[in-house]
Amino acid sequence: MGQEKILKNIENMTISAKEKISQCKNILIVGHLDADGISSTSIAKKMFEHAGHNTDYLIVKQLDSITIKKAEEYKKDLTVFVDLGSGQLDKISNYIEDNKIMVLDHHQPSKKEHPNILLHLNAHLLGMDGSREISGSGMCYLFSRYYLEKDEKLQKELEKIAIIGMMGDMQLRDGAVGMNKQILEWAKDNNVVAIKKDICYFGKQTRPIFKLLEYATDPIIPTISFNHENTKAFICSYINPRDNDNFWKRWIDLKNEEAQKITGGLIKLFLENNNGNANFALKQLFCDTYQFLDEAKGTEFRDVMEFSTVLNACGRHDKWKDGVELIIGNRDNLPTITTLLENHRRCLANSIDIIKKAKIKRMNNIQVFFAGDTIKSTIIGTVAGMALGARILDRSIPVLAVSNDPEDSSFSKISGRGTKKMIFRGLRLNDAMNLSEKFGGEGGGHDIAAGCRIPNEKMDEFLEAVDKGIGEQMKNG
Repeated sequence: MGQEKILKNIENMTISAKEKISQCKNILIVGHLDADGISSTSIAKKMFEHAGHNTDYLIVKQLDSITIKKAEEYKKDLTVFVDLGSGQLDKISNYIEDNKIMVLDHHQPSKKEHPNILLHLNAHLLGMDGSREISGSGMCYLFSRYYLEKDEKLQKELEKIAIIGMMGDMQLRDGAVGMNKQILEWAKDNNVVAIKKDICYFGKQTRPIFKLLEYATDPIIPTISFNHENTKAFICSYINPRDNDNFWKRWIDLKNEEAQKITGGLIKLFLENNNGNANFALKQLFCDTYQFLDEAKGTEFRDVMEFSTVLNACGRHDKWKDGVELIIGNRDNLPTITTLLENHRRCLANSIDIIKKAKIKRMNNIQVFFAGDTIKSTIIGTVAGMALGARILDRSIPVLAVSNDPEDSSFSKISGRGTKKMIFRGLRLNDAMNLSEKFGGEGGGHDIAAGCRIPNEKMDEFLEAVDKGIGEQMKNG
């Protein structure tokens, strides 16, 4: 289906539901705790308040029976689920059957609808791939284009937030496609964002260049990544890395010829240490990068990748209200957020060390590590993805990271992560995690990243079922 037809369908569905939605004065917004979920929540909050509604919001790790009950307790006129909800409509019906609901989501939908649903805008139902072509925040933004009267200033603000969400959902790593590309084109035309081809590594705005390269993971730099002394020696062999005040330069401080020398040196390293992956790694080295033109250079908010990481840190460490306030324009709490970001990075580094020392359970088609309480359930998926990227774990099969469920000691939470190569071979982690329902659990997500909660007593049976299921998915890949 072409984009014009998709947009027309969204417009028609929104206009059809607009009158009923506008009658709901008090709205609860329920969103996911990652960068895309916080971005989606922020768009919904700004949009509905601009339209005259009163809003409250709730950020959750996972939409399960426990969190749905919490949402029901708010007793609002309308509950709006953003960046989640499509795959849990049957559960929502069990607890919020009598209340009006609305869903703006990009995850795979369930077959059941809610009896009092005013609007269900889902990427897949509209003909889009929710894993690559549109994020949850993108769905919220598209809804806002047709729900609100035209306001250029607000439109730019919401475009900016949508871009943070699509970056946080890892949908820009290989370049924007589908509706993501359309939203970026609108934002570029409105001078919201600048797009530039550059190295893909995190921290170009804020990190000293030795840290930028030392902690590079995707792709890993041969002889450089995670080697402090080698990294410094490499940089010093090409340029003078310090500024006039003797501080280490950041990537954005480099002159063009300095950046070219470093880039040329990186390419040489990949070619000299060719283990059969040099061409693939070199393709991964460069990507489109995105900068917000209204943000100061050298801050975490200029680079979209760094901004999305700030939001992830807020969500993963129970400071999601700070994340929402930050993204809608309140910067009063910056010192707290800066400290939070430092703690988040330290927590991720410590968690990687835990995985390095952990005993990994290797099955036929999956690898599993049990973190217990040593890694927070809110960051364990991020850590698992990092460990795959850094080749600490086997990149040929998906990883399932298991942590204790802080809400119920009789359950565990599982975060599954794969790679794009696995997706090409047929991996669909969302289908695998949905198997949890057969064992008294609940789950969902995307093909490349998904999660569930499962009764501890059913863990072994569930893992066997997932191992078999993923084997079937990838057997022809």
